[in-house]
Amino acid sequence: MRYSQISKPFCAIAAMALLLPIGGAEAHPDKIGPESVHARYVANEGVLVVDGDVKILFDPLFQNSYDIYRLPSDEHRAAMMAGAAPFDGVDAVFVSHAHGDHFTPEPVFEYLRAQPGVMLVAPQQAIDMLVALDGWSSEFEKRMIPLDLDYGHEARVFKMDDGLEVTAIRIAHSGWPGRAKVQNIVYRVTLGDGATVMHLGDADVNDDHFAPYEAVWSAAQTDMGFPPYWFFGSADGVSILEDRLRIEKAVGVHVPTNVPPALSDSSFDYFSKPDEIRAIKDIDRKEQSQ
Repeated sequence: MRYSQISKPFCAIAAMALLLPIGGAEAHPDKIGPESVHARYVANEGVLVVDGDVKILFDPLFQNSYDIYRLPSDEHRAAMMAGAAPFDGVDAVFVSHAHGDHFTPEPVFEYLRAQPGVMLVAPQQAIDMLVALDGWSSEFEKRMIPLDLDYGHEARVFKMDDGLEVTAIRIAHSGWPGRAKVQNIVYRVTLGDGATVMHLGDADVNDDHFAPYEAVWSAAQTDMGFPPYWFFGSADGVSILEDRLRIEKAVGVHVPTNVPPALSDSSFDYFSKPDEIRAIKDIDRKEQSQ
């Protein structure tokens, strides 16, 4: 069942700031087996995606909660730095934009030094903040893919090691045009066994930003997307996710620590607690190996 099909009452009355209670996200728990491709929640928009031996992180290290959003736990941060489970063997980190509730240069730099096998994909604005730190070395540039994309720039499409296929597009930050200078990057990433995920950063809910890239969106179905939860607050937002971006399952992120009742009372799925897990798809690895 598509996620909008169980949630249209939410959209129909969002304009009146009233929501019909139709069951919370916890009514749909996922059972994760050892062969499942899955997503694990870190904090705010931080998500770990696991597909067999391939692991990627979105927005995992930041230090500003603005007294609203959840910060990465001390346990998660320590495990990342040590390369301990579940953050062992991470292949790449993707940063959506250089705001303090998504990216802080010091811990990201510490992580790059601690985990020399990890690649970093980030907007140029975030890269510039890293380069300005004491101790920075040009040697780190070999492990970085900077995205200096202007608004309206064509999509950047590239392949990485470990079978990662990436599409990166600059989409306006929420609050457009007030934050027009922010390089907010939407990532669509296909992992080793074919699971495709999308991270939207703080994208603005306006189809005018997405429509010029129709050929890009229609080129691939996305198994799971991680939109900021405000996309669930209007019919336009849900239509962008389902019809424009072709996202099969959406799990909201950027949810305040105190979950808005309108969201918790709806049927939309979302991350709010560290280590929550959602199955993306099941892979029969035995069959693939034959």
